[in-house]
Amino acid sequence: MMDRNPRHLHNPQSILPHPVAPTSMEDAGLSKDTMLQLALKTLHFAGELSGNALADRLGVPFPVVEPALDMIKAQHHCEIVGGALLGGSSFRYRITDAGRTRAALFLEHSEYVGVAPVPVAQYQQYMRQFRDATPRTATPDRVREAFSELVLTDRVLDQLGPAINAQRSMFIYGPPGNGKSLMTQRIRELLDGDIAIPHALEVEGQIVRIFDPVLHEELAQPEARDSIDAGAKPDRRWVRCRRPLVTVGGELTLDALDLAYGSSSGYYRAPVQVTANGGVLVIDDFGRQKCSPQELLNRWIGPLETRVDYLVLQSGQRIDLPFQVLVVFAT
Repeated sequence: MMDRNPRHLHNPQSILPHPVAPTSMEDAGLSKDTMLQLALKTLHFAGELSGNALADRLGVPFPVVEPALDMIKAQHHCEIVGGALLGGSSFRYRITDAGRTRAALFLEHSEYVGVAPVPVAQYQQYMRQFRDATPRTATPDRVREAFSELVLTDRVLDQLGPAINAQRSMFIYGPPGNGKSLMTQRIRELLDGDIAIPHALEVEGQIVRIFDPVLHEELAQPEARDSIDAGAKPDRRWVRCRRPLVTVGGELTLDALDLAYGSSSGYYRAPVQVTANGGVLVIDDFGRQKCSPQELLNRWIGPLETRVDYLVLQSGQRIDLPFQVLVVFAT
């Protein structure tokens, strides 16, 4: 019987080692003010936590958050209420009334509470390394196996492999029901390896959420194979995922291609092309979007060529983010 979901085509082996957990606040690339705000807001909702429990919620080892905790304690915004004689990580920290007042001020500015963000510079470096290390494994045999359920000419099959390996963009067209959606799924199956996706980015003090549990398929961390690997713990600010497949249709607008700022939440959500970085972005029903095809293509003509997308913060500051995504236009 033919396998109608050939997951065996996908090789889940890591393309790059998962980012290693930072050992200090400087190693994490975050300012003391950023860690202080996250720690105090977390204590505001929890009331009381051990040092290890607080660090766990922030996705970092305790030494990364310890300097911020020392400052919070010195400012009498939290107090130690117990713990074993094993150092600050075992102490229990309880927020004070003054701490709650200050945390409320932080929450008015940004409601983001959770895993500490990754500096945008570290994300840019990771994606550059990912681009250079990505295998080009869409061989003719694998392409034919992946698309064996579809009736395609040799000419089309011979074009698919180079297009997938180039990781640029492609255009698929045909009448309804001819298998365009199935083709995009098979294209994703031919993208080997996994990718590390940050929960959020930190850009000039602003938070941009990237990881989306609806769109990103989380994978288990591989077990350490030797003593050297065993000593380096994975950075839990990043999530190991399958390479994404994000599909948008007629609902797509030009605004969805820019950073979405939540005026009530105080932080940003990444646009669809950043969410799909390292994988496939399908523009389904191309031509039926709320923006014209010309506007959409003009918006991406630069990123498709340079592999860099420029986005703008509320302040007007422009930031550059990697555009490492295979865009498939289907109509």
